[in-house]
Amino acid sequence: MHKIDKVEIENFRSCRSLEVQLSSFCPLVGYNNAGKSNIMDAIRWVLHHGALDEEDFWDPNRRVVVTAHLEGISENVLSGLSEIRRERIEPFVRDDGHCRFRRYQPDPSGTKGNIELEAYRFSPDEDEEQEWVESPTGLNKTIQTLFPEPIEVRAMEDAAEDIGKSKSTSTIGRLIAEVLNPDTRDVSDQLQTPLQTLQDRLAADGEERLEVLDDLDEGATETVNEYFPGLEIRTHIPVPDAEDLFGDGTIQVIDEMSDEPRDVSSMGDGAQRSIQMALVHHLAEQSSVETEADTAKLVLVDEPELYLHPQAVESVRKSLKDLSESHYQVVFATHSPLLIAEDDIPYTNVVRKSTSGETEVRKRVAEAIEEVIEDKTSQRKLLFNLQNASRILFSDRVLLVEGKTERRLISHIYEEVKNETLQEARIAVVGVGGGGSVSKCYEILDTMGMNVRALVDLDFVFLDAIHHDLLEGEDDHIQSCRAKHTDQDNDLHSADGAAHLADRGVAETEIQHLHEKMKCQGYWVWTDGAIEGHLGIDDKDESAWAEFNEQLRENDFKEVVEDPEGVRELVEWVDDM
Repeated sequence: MHKIDKVEIENFRSCRSLEVQLSSFCPLVGYNNAGKSNIMDAIRWVLHHGALDEEDFWDPNRRVVVTAHLEGISENVLSGLSEIRRERIEPFVRDDGHCRFRRYQPDPSGTKGNIELEAYRFSPDEDEEQEWVESPTGLNKTIQTLFPEPIEVRAMEDAAEDIGKSKSTSTIGRLIAEVLNPDTRDVSDQLQTPLQTLQDRLAADGEERLEVLDDLDEGATETVNEYFPGLEIRTHIPVPDAEDLFGDGTIQVIDEMSDEPRDVSSMGDGAQRSIQMALVHHLAEQSSVETEADTAKLVLVDEPELYLHPQAVESVRKSLKDLSESHYQVVFATHSPLLIAEDDIPYTNVVRKSTSGETEVRKRVAEAIEEVIEDKTSQRKLLFNLQNASRILFSDRVLLVEGKTERRLISHIYEEVKNETLQEARIAVVGVGGGGSVSKCYEILDTMGMNVRALVDLDFVFLDAIHHDLLEGEDDHIQSCRAKHTDQDNDLHSADGAAHLADRGVAETEIQHLHEKMKCQGYWVWTDGAIEGHLGIDDKDESAWAEFNEQLRENDFKEVVEDPEGVRELVEWVDDM
C-alpha cells in the first residue's frame, strides 16, 4: 500500500522545525500539550489544506511549510488512476515509487487561494540538480485522489458531535462512506424507486406532484402576476440523493431499561467513547475482507484509550492494527502502553516539548538501532531486549540494569529514599539480560535522545567496559587489579572472579577509582561485586527479595541495608540523571 513515509513540519504551531517518520501503524507517545495533535493536524493539512490563522504559526513572520514523503507509488497504483491523473503525478515519482511534495502558506493573512503546492522533480542522474516545481497542474486533485479525506477521531470534547451526526470527517460519516458506501450500485438500486417517487411528488417538474403544491403554485402565481404579468410560480422541494441521506444520519441508542431511543450525546463520556471505538472496530472488520484499493485512507485518532477499561483498550489496539494491515494508514496519539505491542515499539514516535516550547520528536528505536549497529543479527538481538520495555517510551529517564535483583528491588529502594515512586519521577527500569547488551542498549537509547544510566556488576569493567571503549585495557587500575587477583579458577571478567577480588579487600582503592571513572560515563559499578553485597542479601531468589522488601517496610533503612550510605548515593545519582 502506498503511504506517507515521513513528514517535515516547519513553523506550524508548536512544531517549529521537526521531522516525523511514519509507519502504517504509527503511535505518537507524549505528555499532554507536547504537540501530538499538532503533528496529526499538520499531516492532514498537507493532504487537504485549509487557510491557517495566526495561532497556527510559530512565527507569524515566516511561512508554514509541511513536506510529505510518499512511498509505494508503484505501477499498480499509477495504473489505477485516470489517464489525466497519472500524467499529473508521474513526472514526480521516482523509479522506486518515492514521491515528495510540500505545501506552504506564506503568512497568517493568507487565504486558501494563496496556499502553494510544490512537487519535487527527481533526476535520474544523482549528480544533476534536483528541483522543486511550483504549482504543478492538476497535482493537488491527484494527491487527494490517492489520499481521500482522512477519518478523524478527536478527543472527547468532540465525541458527541462526532458519533451523533455524520460529516465527511467524522467517525460515523466515514463509516457510512467506507462500509455502506452509498455510491455503490447495490445501495443506489435499493433507493432508486423511493427516491424517484419523492422526486415525482416534490420537484417542480415532478410528474405526480402533491395537490397541495399545485394549489400553492396556483395561488402564488395569481398574486405575483399582479406585479409581474407572465410569471409562473413552481414550488420545488429538492430530494436528497443517497449520499445526502446517509450524511444526515444520527446514532441513537436503546438501553435495556427503556425501549425509547435517545441521542448518544445524552450518555456519559465513557459510553460515548466506547461507541466511537466500536465504530472503528466495525470499520476494521469490514475492511478486512477487502483485498484491493486504489487509495490509501488515513486514520487519525486522538487518545483512543480514553475512558476505556484495559480489555477494551486491547480491542481498540487490535482494531487499529487490523486497519493498518489493510489499506489504511493509522496515526494515533496515546498515553497508554496497552496500545503499543512489542512489535510496535521500534516504530513509535516519542514526542516531547523543549524548554522553549518547541515540539520535538526523538529518533525511533528502529532508526537508533540501525545507526548504532550494522550487523543484522545483533540488531535483532538488541531489539528483542528492548521490545519488552514499552515503558521507556513513556518515561523521561531510563535506568538499565543487568540482574533480576535490581529489577525486583530498585523501585522499592528508590521510593524509600526519595519518598516518591520511579513512575512519579518518570524513570523506567529496564532489564537487558546481561552486561554484554548493556552498552549497546545504552548507546541506542542515548542516540534516541533519552536520559540514560546503567547499573553494572564489577566484572563489567574488566571485559565489557574495555570492549566498548569505556575504559582502556591498559588502564593502571585495571592492571593493578589483575596483578592482585589470586583466584585461579575464575577470571576477573567473571562474576565469581570479580566478587572474590572485592571480598578480599586488597584492591579497594583501585576498584573505587574504576567506579568513579565509570560513573562519569553514566555507569554505576557495584564495588562489592554485585548489588546483593551492598543490600546484605545472600540469595538471588523471590524469597530473599520478598524478605528484604518486608524488612524495608517495617524497619529503618540503615538497619536493613548493609551499605546504606552507598545505596543512598546511588539513588541520588540516579535521580540526578
